[in-house]
Amino acid sequence: MSRIAVIQRPPVLLDRERTLQAAVAAVVEAAHGGAQLIVFPEAFVPGYPVWIWRLRHRKLMPTNPERMVWGLGDASGLRVVDTPCGRVGTLLCWESYMPLARYALYAQGLEIYVAPTYDAGESWIGTLQHIAREGGCWVIGAGLAMRGADIPESFPERSRLYPDPDEWINPGDSVVIAPWGKIEAGPLSKQTGILYAEMDTARCGTARRSLDVAGHYSRPDVFDLHINRRPRQPVAFD
Repeated sequence: MSRIAVIQRPPVLLDRERTLQAAVAAVVEAAHGGAQLIVFPEAFVPGYPVWIWRLRHRKLMPTNPERMVWGLGDASGLRVVDTPCGRVGTLLCWESYMPLARYALYAQGLEIYVAPTYDAGESWIGTLQHIAREGGCWVIGAGLAMRGADIPESFPERSRLYPDPDEWINPGDSVVIAPWGKIEAGPLSKQTGILYAEMDTARCGTARRSLDVAGHYSRPDVFDLHINRRPRQPVAFD
């Protein structure tokens, strides 16, 4: 049995040093609360770029706004790691909608699926419950809770983009889900704090007795997944 803590607190947006200080303080508090595994929201340091969802950038071929900030990664980090709490793997936000990426984690004996995200709401929680059923694993949804007041006053056009300091830009909705989909803790919605839960990875084996998508319920004679783990560089010079 392990105790997990999900930190649902806003960063000091765009201030790396103060955000790191807040993170360390949260780790100390969670550790004093008995936590053995501590999870933060997506891009906690120096803060998720929430403003990209409110800027009206137009061009001939528009793309989802996150692509203004991040480029494409590779599979070099698509790995499950052993920890004292169990075998842990992570996909960020809507990477969880990529079935082959999920399967790559399941096939490595995943027990704890960590999903830091900017998403929230019933549909997202339903997605995480599906993953818990599909993978026979614990699912940790780490959401970002942030209000208008958490945007620095010095941020350009803050008064236009976030005129209401009490508005919940994102409710958070951090949640802990057991294998087969039962919500064990949360969702923690429209509030900041630390969400605690007790995990027993033995329940993964129980869940997989009837459904193990990477084991007895797979068809390796029919399906073959190849994963390229070589780090990809944007330019190759010969």
